[in-house]
Amino acid sequence: MCFFGHRFFKTEMFFVGFLAMLAVSLPLFELGTQLSNEDVIVTGILLGVLSGMIWILVWVCLGIPVVSLLLTGGVLGYLFASLIFFTPFGSLDSLRNGVSYSMVFMSIILFLTAFLLPLNKLLSIAATSLVGSYSFTVSIDQFTRGSLSYIVLNSIRHGYNHFVEAFVYTPFQTNEIVLSVVWGILSISGAVFQVYRERNRPPFPPPPYRTWRTYVQATRELENSSDEESHDQEREPLIQSRLPALLYGATVDAVTGERLLDGMAQNH
Repeated sequence: MCFFGHRFFKTEMFFVGFLAMLAVSLPLFELGTQLSNEDVIVTGILLGVLSGMIWILVWVCLGIPVVSLLLTGGVLGYLFASLIFFTPFGSLDSLRNGVSYSMVFMSIILFLTAFLLPLNKLLSIAATSLVGSYSFTVSIDQFTRGSLSYIVLNSIRHGYNHFVEAFVYTPFQTNEIVLSVVWGILSISGAVFQVYRERNRPPFPPPPYRTWRTYVQATRELENSSDEESHDQEREPLIQSRLPALLYGATVDAVTGERLLDGMAQNH
């Protein structure tokens, strides 16, 4: 995703659909159901897979980049807002209220999405490089027992009861610093590589459904025109071949080659 996310656009659609549903479903199932933590995670993953497949169908059927990238901008904005609230900014007293926290968090997501949505290709490249590199870095962070995973986990947990009132302090030691540098290098290099690779290509691949529909229509028109031409070629010589002889007194039949005047004289 970090280096080839925009190139494989349908994979990107599945990826952002999966992440968006996972981030939304985990707090909802934790608050509204009596499921265990394992059941909540499994249910969230299954719903994420279903959401990713549905979002692919949105691109396949509609083929409108602005519509398909709404969720991409939301995922990028969610990660950016989570990163801001992971800093000491997220521990301000004014943000300990659930309403204030949610309003500021959603404002960051909507602002970033609205700002980058007109630059749809740049939005796609930025989202895949930043989110893809973060996913890779977090997978390493789990083995080093670091705190980078709490960038998103804290935002998810703020949807739980009374969690928003807590101050969250996470250690930021040598391994977190190294992984943060790796994350930044991967993000920048992935974005630069994708911009360079896609510089002479169309902004987005052709939507599959529209391509198939255009092909079917062109095939039908070609078949209809071929049938009309063959039909005209079969009927025109039989009707028009003798007209010059009858109208203009031609002496040779266009079909048989016989001399018409001689035949008429013999009849007389």
